[in-house]
Amino acid sequence: MRDLHQTMTDRILASVDDAGQWKPCWHGMTGGLPVNAATGKRYNGVNILSLWLSGYPGQRWATYKQWDALGAQVQKGERGTPIIFYKVIEGTEPGTDRLLLRSSFVFNEAQVEGAPVIVAPATLSADQRIEALDRWIMDREHEIKLEHGGGSAFYRPSSDTIHMPDFGAFHTPEHYYAVLFHEATHWTGAKHRLDRLGNYAGEGRAVEELIAELGAAFLCAEFGIEQTTRDDHVSYIASWLSQLKGDKKFIVHAASHASKAVELLDAIQPQDERLAA
Repeated sequence: MRDLHQTMTDRILASVDDAGQWKPCWHGMTGGLPVNAATGKRYNGVNILSLWLSGYPGQRWATYKQWDALGAQVQKGERGTPIIFYKVIEGTEPGTDRLLLRSSFVFNEAQVEGAPVIVAPATLSADQRIEALDRWIMDREHEIKLEHGGGSAFYRPSSDTIHMPDFGAFHTPEHYYAVLFHEATHWTGAKHRLDRLGNYAGEGRAVEELIAELGAAFLCAEFGIEQTTRDDHVSYIASWLSQLKGDKKFIVHAASHASKAVELLDAIQPQDERLAA
């Protein structure tokens, strides 16, 4: 069986290293995050990128057997999209369980006949999306120290603060929120959270920047807004591509870290709900 990490890495490289032009494959994915049609659970990590790369507008996916159980039939000649997952192999003694990497193929709702019809949520207007984003930020202000002013956006580990230019300094509201999501992903990497920033210098900086870029992309997809690449990321692009080519597990691990970061951010409860609990 071909190496699963290498397969995923090759798919990403095929989309971002075309004739020397770098265009993140995850940009423009405003249709939400991919979900399993049978279980309703979101896909995570590198599987999000793999499914986005397939180019289908819908975000519902399932295996051949799952679609069949739902009363749908994969159309003849359709090819599945690869995903990877870990299967737990129980050991004979406590603490000896092993994780075994496995792959599967899933099909998009556009590839099947008779897919169950679901009532799609009403499309939010631009103003409603901005309102939802503002509410998401306000619900986290008791946890995330956010300071505005100045000419650049960054997370400062020493003070555990996120610094952002004023809202009006950005070309569009979407640009502001995409950058904020990027910095919020950095915030999750603090030692007392996900403990991911220990190697922030040198090559580790490029790794962390890719994690933050992916985290921002996943959050932008949640809210259905367009992600905009930060200008200062250009200096990291060559390093990302170099590591993608040199380390077959690089993109898989980065996407996994990004998913964990988003899960942490989404799990933060508004302060009034925490007090009521």
